Amino acid sequence: MPETLFNRAPSEMSHSAFWAWFFDSLNATSGKRAALAQHAKKALNELGLQNTGAGITVRTEVKARKGGRYDITIESDSEKIIIENKIKSTPSNKQLQSYSNHSNNSTATSGVLFSLAFDQDVRADLSWPYFGLDEMIVWLEQAEGTHDISDEYLAFLKRERDFRDWISSAINSNDANETYKAFKEPSGQWLWMHQLCKGIGQDASQIVRGTNNSGAPWTQIHFADAISAPKDCLFYRLDHDRNGYYLAIRQYNSQDHTAKRDGRLEHLSSLWKEAAEEENIPLTYKSPRNRRKNQNERTVIHLSFKDNNGPKAVLQAVPGIHKKFIRKLLNTGQYTVRIP
Repeated sequence: MPETLFNRAPSEMSHSAFWAWFFDSLNATSGKRAALAQHAKKALNELGLQNTGAGITVRTEVKARKGGRYDITIESDSEKIIIENKIKSTPSNKQLQSYSNHSNNSTATSGVLFSLAFDQDVRADLSWPYFGLDEMIVWLEQAEGTHDISDEYLAFLKRERDFRDWISSAINSNDANETYKAFKEPSGQWLWMHQLCKGIGQDASQIVRGTNNSGAPWTQIHFADAISAPKDCLFYRLDHDRNGYYLAIRQYNSQDHTAKRDGRLEHLSSLWKEAAEEENIPLTYKSPRNRRKNQNERTVIHLSFKDNNGPKAVLQAVPGIHKKFIRKLLNTGQYTVRIP
């Protein structure tokens, strides 16, 4: 399927502009925009805005009272909706609550979340009503043929849904090569790491994504912090090197001098090895030599995805090892574990 206009306009502002345009059709009095009005009204009713008889005011990038900006606000004479519009990520409840606390006036205000993220498990944990790909497709399918712009956005959403379905299948495939293809996509890594999150008792708010210097994606989960050193933490990292994809436990420590840091790193490696031996699962792993002594981020355990370490095998084995590792970690009295 060819790329749509909205595949070539990936910023949140572009997508917020579409939804503001769509909902503002409620104010149109003639032409194709007016024909969209009934569909905009139905969607707004689902969002919680009922009193639209006197018209609405739709704005984007609205400055909040205590800083920050709302992606979209829709206001009638007695109600107001704040829409947080996420394209590839899902915010935490803390972020959503901060938006609720920053409302500019006394109008009855409610918040809703729009997201095209891989959201099926995440949405249940959020405090705001959630509208994702499937809900948006229903709205625009009902309006199909009414306006070229809304039809183009519908084509974009369907393309995203097809991609989501392929990624979901590839991540859980018995064919590791299919999973590696999915890992080339940030959303593929996110979905795999989200499954690991569930296995180790973390939630998706601990997932962080980025890109290497080459532009290849990486994804990590922060799960523990040192008690005495606030800039010492542990996280899982899904990444790629010249040997292929791997999962690693890494330590970030920017304070301790080299000898103390080396000692702590060796202790962490030994704890993980003990946990792996007790779990008695045939994973292949190593504690690599960290050559750059002055670097802040260093590897505790490295699991390459090869031999017995297929992505599926690692996903099944690591949670059991992790639980034993965490118990040993807490027994040292040096770390606290992040609790969802």
